[in-house]
Amino acid sequence: MATFRTVRGQEEAKRAATGAVRVALLLMAGGALAVILAAGAKHNKSLRASTNATSSTPCNSTFDPTHYVVRGSCKTYHKVCFDQGHIVSYDSAFSPSNATSLSIPEIKIDDMQYAWGGAEDNGDKYRRAYFHYKPLPFRYAGQLEESPDLQHPVFSDCTPVVMWSMWIHNYGECLSFLASRMWQMATDGMLSNGTLLSIGTPAGERLRGFLPFMLQPFTVHPVLSFAELSSRTAAPRENHRSSHPYGRCWKTAHLCAFHRSDFVAGLFGAGQAIYEHYKTQLREPPPGAVFDTEDEHMLKVIIDHRNGSTRNLLNWQELVHECNSFAGWTLPPNSFIKRVQCRHISLGNDPLINLAAVRPADVLVAVHGSGCNNWFSMKEGSSLIELRPFQFAKNARDWVNRYFPAHAGHIKHKVHWYGLDIEDPALSQPSQFEQDHMGADLKIYARDRHTTLPFSALRRMLEHVAASGRSRDEYLKLRQAQQYYFELLPGGELKPVT
Repeated sequence: MATFRTVRGQEEAKRAATGAVRVALLLMAGGALAVILAAGAKHNKSLRASTNATSSTPCNSTFDPTHYVVRGSCKTYHKVCFDQGHIVSYDSAFSPSNATSLSIPEIKIDDMQYAWGGAEDNGDKYRRAYFHYKPLPFRYAGQLEESPDLQHPVFSDCTPVVMWSMWIHNYGECLSFLASRMWQMATDGMLSNGTLLSIGTPAGERLRGFLPFMLQPFTVHPVLSFAELSSRTAAPRENHRSSHPYGRCWKTAHLCAFHRSDFVAGLFGAGQAIYEHYKTQLREPPPGAVFDTEDEHMLKVIIDHRNGSTRNLLNWQELVHECNSFAGWTLPPNSFIKRVQCRHISLGNDPLINLAAVRPADVLVAVHGSGCNNWFSMKEGSSLIELRPFQFAKNARDWVNRYFPAHAGHIKHKVHWYGLDIEDPALSQPSQFEQDHMGADLKIYARDRHTTLPFSALRRMLEHVAASGRSRDEYLKLRQAQQYYFELLPGGELKPVT
């Protein structure tokens, strides 16, 4: 579940300028160890995800690398240290001085891709914006260790799990590659919340704020980047406060690389776990996002309008006004939905506000993108109406349909997906990047176009949602009748996509 859109653009620039994006460990004598996660919001708010950990909290680690969601993706190491992104083995089985020495088993990450992390919105829209991780350096310990803690290692009982993921800067992918796996393992008793979770980033980049946010529900310890975990500032030294209290040497450590095998079946579970973890910390949404009733007969609709350089919903204000003033809804008499109320928000600035805004809603209306992942944190029976910009679905149907419509099936339609492909050029405006010919991929140009949505089309989509009345069985009847996924053609015709 992505609970908030990947923070980019002006927010990233502001974070880079201030150095506000970091995981800071506050070590307080006798007090709590808290993880401070910068939200990167344009209002310079910070997200504080509190944990129960203290500097003396034992790890009590449980992690089963044979569990089916990670099987074949992880390798286990014994008597190993991490030093500035390097893996240093002290296991005598791999010592060159051992006559029967074996090669150190390595984790392959150099075939894994990520998009440039310094871009406004998605970095993939630029030419030459895709990169591969560099190989992980492994070596056996020797007489030339620079740091005292590697010269005389003390191996911790803590067990770190360090994970590398494809598309590490994309919220939705990390939700399915990382958080959904951790949720499933925790649910099955194969991951304890005393396990230390760490994320490998390209060439030591800092973590995007959403990574600790989505993984914190599964551990009482701060979620650290591998760069932080292996930093020499963490090495224990006399009269020196280390940057984290865990040391850099371990009796046992697990390294995992998740390539193209995302685990989408756990998305709804992960989204619900994230909500449950943060529900007492939620922040008040802006007034425009607050529903004024808890009436179960009211269909509560939240419209995400974005405020970035791509994929904006241009006429959201008109939609909200018409939705709330319209008196001619055609609602099925057998449905207990009798009224409709619309609210609005731009998801992405603060995940705790995003959760507070979407959780009461029955319907999230959003243009294709990471904001749609908030759907997984909504109540069971809630709906997503995903808007696809002009020509995006037509030119890249296999691409776009492998996300939210496919995810709905994998999570057994616990939340309901509706789709609307915009196929009227009059309802589309190119992004500035398309106008300036900044990219090279016509499919990405189409994905990033701005959209105008006629209220008549929104009304009919909402009437279909109301017909299901939050019922999975009724929703599946709509699917069977092909009344859930449409193209919006010139003239306003809604044509079912078959």
